[in-house]
Amino acid sequence: MLSLEKRNELVAFVTEHTKSNFYRGLYGLQDSSDTFSVSSEGEWRNLPTFTKDDLIPIQMSEMSFLPLKEIDHVRASSGTSGKPPLFSPRTEVRGVDYRLKYHDFKNPILSFGVPLMPHWHEELQRNQGSRATTVTFDPQNPEICAHLASVIGVDAISFFVHHMKIAGEALKKYNHTSEIRFIELAGGICSRGLYEYIRETFRNAVIVPFYGSSETEDVPIGVPCHPMDGSDPLSVYHPKDTHYLELIHPETGEWVEPVPGAEGDLLITSYPGWPCAVPLIRFRIGDRVSILDSKCSHTDFAFTVLGRTDLDILKIQGGVIRADEIARVLRLFSDLVTDDFELHSYEKKSGHLIDTNIEIHVDPKRIPFDFNQFARSLESSIRVGPEKSYADGVSVGTYRSISCKKIGPNDGTKKRKRIVLHTI
Repeated sequence: MLSLEKRNELVAFVTEHTKSNFYRGLYGLQDSSDTFSVSSEGEWRNLPTFTKDDLIPIQMSEMSFLPLKEIDHVRASSGTSGKPPLFSPRTEVRGVDYRLKYHDFKNPILSFGVPLMPHWHEELQRNQGSRATTVTFDPQNPEICAHLASVIGVDAISFFVHHMKIAGEALKKYNHTSEIRFIELAGGICSRGLYEYIRETFRNAVIVPFYGSSETEDVPIGVPCHPMDGSDPLSVYHPKDTHYLELIHPETGEWVEPVPGAEGDLLITSYPGWPCAVPLIRFRIGDRVSILDSKCSHTDFAFTVLGRTDLDILKIQGGVIRADEIARVLRLFSDLVTDDFELHSYEKKSGHLIDTNIEIHVDPKRIPFDFNQFARSLESSIRVGPEKSYADGVSVGTYRSISCKKIGPNDGTKKRKRIVLHTI
């Protein structure tokens, strides 16, 4: 990762630069001659953090460290959180060469319909001396895309996780699943159920996770330590040389030492080198990660992504319910259900009191299915604290009993939320 010396050079650069005043304002520099520097890890950790919400109100031209005429492309955040999108200026694509250890990319690629993805696939192909050919996948017309992919000989696909079953079923119809040698999964956490579907459908493909973000110019955020091989966790990453990754406590903001077992919100410092439209220094991306016991050969630590702090964690009285915890518990009952689910929280407020009903929608493997009995099994297994189960709260009247029902259909065109909040 970036050394303290490199990080100090980056801080000096962004505070000396006159094109964008974002960091000068963040660090409280008033005089035009003032610059900023850090000489110790303690000083570094005292630098303020910021989030996407701090960037959204800023005009793109004012945020960029480059004139707009020198911008290569513009990315927009997905809007999954319900907040306004962030439009981020970007330069040329860098940092995806690690994929060459898994595939040669000499043949055409089938890619999901985010404009940047076909763009960087084609750039990688050109750099390899191959003809740049990318088919953009349209989830509204999957069979047409699959037909074209089979005709021109696609052998690699790069998709959002929620598009994989649509693409898989379409490619089956054209007998083109065995030709796929490389699969890249982005845009969310791959469930165990989805992994098993992909492994069964694309038997000859190496499956590689991708962890990126629209706010980060130097993609990806974490490089996969190894392909998905069925072991838990499915996706394991290590930091890039051009990044500096930190953990902070989600509520206090205190720095968390990245030792095995530690969890926290991820901070990203990212600078791929000049030209760079928007260097990031201690950017709070909004993801909760966990440091793993095992180290890969590339770095000091490896980590896995648990989910979105604001979307995948539900605070309840005296504890929390986490999406990754629900998935863990569902895997305990893998003979009965998959680990696909939706948790719906119905809150009724009366003064300072909040009455909450939890309803978990699950995917049973066979019908008939006793949803009431399964709800009791979930209550006793779901942890809401280090030594507290949800059933413990039910027994003393803190929580209402969980209810279960069958999960609704999903056409795959939109990402399914794992925790959905309702106010009644």
